[in-house]
Amino acid sequence: MRIMHVVSSPAAGGAEVYVKDLAKRLAKHGHDVTIAFLGSAKDNGRSESYEKNFLDDLNASGVTWEFIGNECRKRPWRGIQRIKTLAKKYRLQVYHSHLPFGVIFGMGLGCPKVYTHHSINPRLSWLTYRIFNQIIDRYVGISQVCAQRLSDYCAQDVTPILNGVDLERFPKVDRSPVLKNGLVNAVVVGRIHPHKGYYFLADVIKSLPAEIQPKIQVSIAGEGDVEYTAQLKQFLKESNVASRFTFLGNRSDVPRLLSEADIFLMSSEQEGLPISLIEATVSGLPCIVTDVGGCSEIIEMCGNGVAVEYGDTEAYARELREVIERPEKLRRWSASAGDKCSQLDIESAAQKHLAVYEELIGARK
Repeated sequence: MRIMHVVSSPAAGGAEVYVKDLAKRLAKHGHDVTIAFLGSAKDNGRSESYEKNFLDDLNASGVTWEFIGNECRKRPWRGIQRIKTLAKKYRLQVYHSHLPFGVIFGMGLGCPKVYTHHSINPRLSWLTYRIFNQIIDRYVGISQVCAQRLSDYCAQDVTPILNGVDLERFPKVDRSPVLKNGLVNAVVVGRIHPHKGYYFLADVIKSLPAEIQPKIQVSIAGEGDVEYTAQLKQFLKESNVASRFTFLGNRSDVPRLLSEADIFLMSSEQEGLPISLIEATVSGLPCIVTDVGGCSEIIEMCGNGVAVEYGDTEAYARELREVIERPEKLRRWSASAGDKCSQLDIESAAQKHLAVYEELIGARK
């Protein structure tokens, strides 16, 4: 099968990492897979060194890649023409966009077209989805709740396919020993962005009793806008919790960071189904997350933590304090994740996508 995925850029975003892993697994099964990026890291102000590693990984896995051109955002007719050219070059049988722009760019193609929605929010107007309904052959949602929300909005059936990761990249760690020096090492993986709720997390840490605060250290792995990051650091300083946070910047060794942590924290205001949560889960890492998007689906499925309402500082702090004071709970959550995370393998997602592609191709014959 000859498949093209369209995504924003070779960056450290959840959708981008997921598409890369999915493309690699499809290629491993003998399919010809190309990823078309709307823009480069430089275009979008992202890490160029990360982009190099990203593209090197694709090259080593037999996945081809192309750049459409970031200018096509303002000149969509150029995007349409470039996708037509690429479709002819690769003799596409399936066109799969993970961007609304990609849907427009693929409107002139004769092959089946799939669109994956990576957010809990519709993001587009009712009229836009009515136009999309004339272009797209199949909608995919990355969790049950995301699929249902999109279906309600676009008035079309949406196929839920859970995000997945390559389990081999995330070795499970024996978390049975007692915490080192009584310190809980927490890790957060996510871009420095208002939607990630870092101010909320700061308030959570601030609300912990004075004797508890020194027992937790939060490391944040992710890049972000320089000005916003500076504002966040100033807020942490003013809240007297700056010493409890470490900013690691953009990292390509996330599996190692997860293996060395005691707990994964997520404080997002909104999500679809974050890859970082799945990565933490398959690493056997206990999790405290906000109940947004499909996050609670993962927690309920794997029993590796708890989901609390975004903005409920008291509830989040209570859960965090409990695991600091009673680390045996961390060990129970970790064991449960290890027993139940197999369904989050990228192989499961790949097989479900192949089933969709084969169905759509068969319907064209």
